Amino acid sequence: KNTESKDLLNTMLQSAALRRGVKSLDAISRSFTRSLSSKPVWATIDVDEMGKSPTPYAVSNLVGGEWKKAKSEILIPHPLDKTQHSIFSVPDTDISELEPYFKSMRKVPKSGVHNPLKNPHRYVDYGEISRLAGAALSDEKVAEYFANLIMNCVPKSKWQALGEVKVTADFLNNFAGDNVRRLAKSFGVPGMSRKIRNPVSSPT
Repeated sequence: KNTESKDLLNTMLQSAALRRGVKSLDAISRSFTRSLSSKPVWATIDVDEMGKSPTPYAVSNLVGGEWKKAKSEILIPHPLDKTQHSIFSVPDTDISELEPYFKSMRKVPKSGVHNPLKNPHRYVDYGEISRLAGAALSDEKVAEYFANLIMNCVPKSKWQALGEVKVTADFLNNFAGDNVRRLAKSFGVPGMSRKIRNPVSSPT
């Protein structure tokens, strides 16, 4: 079974390489590396530099429309090379630091700040935002950038990571247009908050 799985994987990789006009797996690997050698202009982190600097990229909390740091942080080690520096740090927010978050939550009315019935223009705005985000993630270079980020955080292959990006792009494309208005309809228990779960469980 292991041999059959390996052969199937190699066939899939070879097919993908041929579709890209590349004749070997080594060549497609080099092609991916070249395409990821420079980060997008809007990106705040260079994937190729993760683990190379003694000062890792610092992830912040978003509260009240501002990025905030916590008193302490957790360093995330390089998942593929323990001799490398940490790839990034995340806030280790203590219970004593939660009041700003509670204060921000108390400002939100029960009907929400983007309610499509009270603020009709908001569902149009977010429909367009979803469309643009879906189109961006459908771009090959952008998809590969995020796929490489995923691979630096979770043990997934290149093709699995690209699949995660694709399913997110598909979700956003489907959610675009006037579908945002469906948020006005409750599918949950009355009185409880409603959320949209991102189909990708990664910090991308």
